[in-house]
Amino acid sequence: MPLGHVSREERRGLYWASNGYTFPHTKDQIIEPRRWIAASPLFKQLSDDPSPTGVLALAARAAEFDSPPTLAKCLAELIYEKVREQELPDAPSRLNCLFAAKDAIAAVDFAQRYIPLVIDPSGFGSWSAVPVSTANGKWVELDMNLFVAVPIDDKDEVTVSQTIEQLTSQAQRYWRAEQSGQPFGEVLAEKLWRWTAFIRGSHAPDDYLSWRSSRQSE
Repeated sequence: MPLGHVSREERRGLYWASNGYTFPHTKDQIIEPRRWIAASPLFKQLSDDPSPTGVLALAARAAEFDSPPTLAKCLAELIYEKVREQELPDAPSRLNCLFAAKDAIAAVDFAQRYIPLVIDPSGFGSWSAVPVSTANGKWVELDMNLFVAVPIDDKDEVTVSQTIEQLTSQAQRYWRAEQSGQPFGEVLAEKLWRWTAFIRGSHAPDDYLSWRSSRQSE
């Protein structure tokens, strides 16, 4: 499947990094996103006024907010979300998705670099890669290395305006499925099916839908 193609066809052979932190899940054992950035007070206030003036006002009040997420992370995610709505509106939102990788090492590497301490208070001490599929949800693969967050410290309105332009340009490349010099494929998924967490016996099902169908009579 090419980068940037939004699909509902179940994709298997993916890995999701877990450290035992509890994520929401359904009765069908579907893992769901935590939406920790979108739910943060800092992100909500930035969404009300993402202008350079608003960004600098929040930078001056940074001590009032728990971190993570940082202001740089919130600004980047807000801009990437606005660009997604224009460039690839059918794709899962970064603000409401789970991130999976194509191999176990990549999944753990991603988690150790990008999962915040609010989710891993132990400091990345016990991560493991869990095999998952995308179940019956939407997903898209993009180049993670085209996502950037630029620090806001010690800037003026002109510089912040330039930062917003830079982030917008980079977000357009990301959602248009371009590639960086060193592509790192990340799968943005509405949901993930961690069948190894609850299937018992030696015969795992081939896919989510067949497993769900087998449980209809239970």
